[in-house]
Amino acid sequence: MIAATLLAAAVLSIHPIGLRICKNSVCRKAGSADTLDSLFALAAASDQANSNQNGGVALATLQEAFAASRVQACGCLGGCGSGPNVVTTDGGPSDVFHDVYKPSSCAALLDHVGVTVPEAAQRAWLRRMYAMRALRSNKGGEALALLTEALQEASSLKGRAAHLLTLLLEQRADVHEMLRDAPSARDDRERAARLRAMPAPVA
Repeated sequence: MIAATLLAAAVLSIHPIGLRICKNSVCRKAGSADTLDSLFALAAASDQANSNQNGGVALATLQEAFAASRVQACGCLGGCGSGPNVVTTDGGPSDVFHDVYKPSSCAALLDHVGVTVPEAAQRAWLRRMYAMRALRSNKGGEALALLTEALQEASSLKGRAAHLLTLLLEQRADVHEMLRDAPSARDDRERAARLRAMPAPVA
């Protein structure tokens, strides 16, 4: 993660326009942490996150660095009660976007700042959101099926979604453990580790 942070600083100097997500108490209660996670995961799977390949650096690390350069948390943006609230890094108080939580809305905002998210990544993240909702209702089997569907969607992107696939595999491993399926959990964590270490191709 330190490597991703350092790379993010370098990317940020080249691509300054991004999104800020309010993490103040009212927006936090409305789910701004989930919005931050969504924007980060989708940005990491974007076309732009995969355009600056650097052989020898893990592909997932490059994707995380790009996402960190474009998606950041911030304090109150005003409009409390209408959140989660998001603003572009070059925007003012009148440029706040309200009630941002759906993958399609997150992808549209990312597109607004020049970050193009593949539809497969959006569909995968929507399945992941449904899986998290199922977990909150103690429906582990349903969550497992939804995360498997999410992985199938994201797998069509192959290495372009290395970070996203890693997240989904780790979350499915957590569900396997909850369902007392240790071998399947171990397999998913091993796959996630291999994906996280996969080097970017030499440009």
